Amino acid sequence: MHHIIGDGWSGNVLYRELLSLYDAYLHGLPDPLKPLRIQYKDFAVWQNARSFQRQEQYWIARLSGMPERIPLPYDFAPEGIRDFGGGNESIELSGKVVAGLRLLALQKRTTLSNVILALFQLFLFHWTRHDDLCVGMSVANRNHPDVENLIGFFVNILPIRCRLLADMEFDDLLRLVVERTHEALEHQDYPFDLMIQKLNPARRANRQPLVNVIYAFQNFADVHVDLVRESTDTDDALERRDVPVDLPTFDFSFATSKFDLTLFVSERPDTIHITLEYDSSLFLAVTIRKQLRAIADFAGMIADTREPVRGPGGDNRGKS
Repeated sequence: MHHIIGDGWSGNVLYRELLSLYDAYLHGLPDPLKPLRIQYKDFAVWQNARSFQRQEQYWIARLSGMPERIPLPYDFAPEGIRDFGGGNESIELSGKVVAGLRLLALQKRTTLSNVILALFQLFLFHWTRHDDLCVGMSVANRNHPDVENLIGFFVNILPIRCRLLADMEFDDLLRLVVERTHEALEHQDYPFDLMIQKLNPARRANRQPLVNVIYAFQNFADVHVDLVRESTDTDDALERRDVPVDLPTFDFSFATSKFDLTLFVSERPDTIHITLEYDSSLFLAVTIRKQLRAIADFAGMIADTREPVRGPGGDNRGKS
């Protein structure tokens, strides 16, 4: 499904509705889907009519003077014509590492997404030796209940810019990331294409403008995993119970990459699945596998510093 039609969230809406309709058909039940209050075209009209003045002022101020891109250590120099060919490598975090990262998020009253974004910023700082980092964060951008069940493209890219210091504690970096992401989410309605028009960064025909590294935390995968049909008075006695429908998934790889580097993170009950999607005209697969292990190592080090919250005077901070 091309992004001009819908996004990842839309896919889950489609799966859920398809299963609901199929289940109703099997059991002779009426259409279970409630009518939508609005259509995607209504959202588009509303978005095009907005001025975004407050959001625009924030983004111009926050991104003023930003470097053209994150200077990643490419294996190959960028070519004049880009074919968007790509690959991906994945790794699983589990056990004590996942528990430690979740505990850290709990202690700092933030999200697991922010913790891993801070880890990613830390990794990029060590890999590039560059301290002014702007990572594009992918967000669902569905802020109103009426758009939660719509099929369409709502995703927006929010540039999260952070300045890192060599002697910065990881907790301080996390605090900075939390602050920047909170600000960005407060202004997330501002479309990325308008941001590019107003900031007018240097353009290159073979490179992305404004951001070349993307972070995407995906925690909506379970939207369609289980379908529960409520029992009705017309059901047979043996079927007067909820009927779970398990929908297994399978992994597949795209041979494309829209950006130089994209970190996809999927939270699962006992693990965290991490994938690096990369431009294969810029990086070797062996390089990406090495950097993926480095990210996992950073996660392990940060998770190892986490202990249950201590009393007054306790210090659980870990060096970055």
